Amino acid sequence: MKINYNHKNFRPVENAKNEETTSETIFEYKQNGRILTSEYHGGQIINGHLMGLVGESGEI
Repeated sequence: MKINYNHKNFRPVENAKNEETTSETIFEYKQNGRILTSEYHGGQIINGHLMGLVGESGEI
């Protein structure tokens, strides 16, 4: 099943002890082909950015 992450928002459900994200952190995804980017903010995070690739099965 292919997944398109474009314009999807996510929040962490569970974190490791040393993580700075919380359930208040929102990740806003944009996808162009296999390229995935995300801006995130909320809780103690003012602004962050991620970049990655999406695999054939939708894995990041």
